This record gives sequence, C-alpha cells and structure tokens, in this order.
Amino acid sequence: MIDTLARFVPYTRDVYFRLFDTYDDAIWPAQIVAYTLCFLALWITLRPFSGSSRIVSAILATAWIWNGVAFHMLHFAMIDWVAWPLGLLFVIQGLCFFVIGTLLNRLDFQSSAGGIPGKVGIAFAVAALILYPLLESPLGLAWPGTGLVGVAPGPTTLFTLGLLLLIAPRAPVFLFAVPLLWSVVAGASGLVLMVTEDIWLAPAAVLAIILSLTKSRFSRS
Repeated sequence: MIDTLARFVPYTRDVYFRLFDTYDDAIWPAQIVAYTLCFLALWITLRPFSGSSRIVSAILATAWIWNGVAFHMLHFAMIDWVAWPLGLLFVIQGLCFFVIGTLLNRLDFQSSAGGIPGKVGIAFAVAALILYPLLESPLGLAWPGTGLVGVAPGPTTLFTLGLLLLIAPRAPVFLFAVPLLWSVVAGASGLVLMVTEDIWLAPAAVLAIILSLTKSRFSRS
C-alpha cells in the first residue's frame, strides 16, 4: 500500500523538511503570534464571555487563510502541484469561520459543550499546541523546521478539530470537510515519509466527526 501511495507523493522526506526550514525562516516571527493566538482561542473557549466565540472564530479564520496562502500557495506549491487547490480550500475554510462565526456569530465555542466529545476536543487542542512540536523534535521547539499550530496545516487541523468539538450544541457538519480532506492527504503522505504526527490526523478527524454527530446522545447520557 505504501508503494502505491508513494506514487502520489512527488518529494522525499528530506525535501519536505527542508521546505519547512525555508518556510519557518521566511515567516518569522509569525509563529509566535500564531501560537499565542491559538492558545488564547483555547483559553477563552474554556472561559467564555460575551463575544468570545467571535474572537475564536476570527483566530481560526486567520489560521486557515494563512495556511492556505502562506504555506500552501507560496511554499508547498514549490514541491507539489496539488498545493494550489488545497490552498484554495484552506482559504474557503477560513472564510467560512469568519462569515459564520465572526460576522454572523453562529458558532458557540464553550468548554461545557458536552461530555466525552468536549473532553476529546480539549485533548486534541492541547495535543496540537504541545504534542506536535514534541513529536517533530525530541527537544521540543527545534528551530527551524518545527510545524506550529496556526502556521502549519497539521497542528492547525488537529487544533481545529478539537475546537469544533467544543461548539454547542454541535458544529455544522460541513466545517469538518476540509479538515477531513487534509487529514487524509497528510496521513497518506505521512505514511510514505514516516511523519508520525501526520499519520494520526485521519483517525482523529474521523473520531471528531463521529463524536460531533452523536454529541446529543453523549449529552443525554
């Protein structure tokens, strides 16, 4: 199976990580700003106040649009032609968060969103903030080349899946579409390149969708 998947991955592991080196250097110090904003998004989801959901939606919108343009279109496109259509989908995902969540205020992020799904959502968000950089480097935030939440698609996707599980009563199903697609794409390339943290994205996305669709049942129980 891996040999078959390898035909669709037009770059090697070394090329992939060199791309992240170049990308990290090019966008510095955006990583610090993005990481801080994502930490803030989780914090105010756990301690919501009037208007906090608009802020969380705006942060997610910014992260997805940034990843679509800065990562996919301007950097990943140098090694893979599929980066442009993926980048466009990331931008659309970001615009959905901005319009539905920030402008229309129809996404209610809160830590009391429900039982097991909520706990899994918090675990996903914390893993994106902490576990991803630790998996990429035994020393933690090795520089450059570490994909951080907000500016790298992998941890941003996992973080988003976590926050979607913290929407009450539950997140619109279509908001899972692009995260699921990227999770499958990243998971496939992760198998080929042996990037462990990306391999788990697809199972995490499937679990998040199942938990979201059955959230009302968990809440009743």
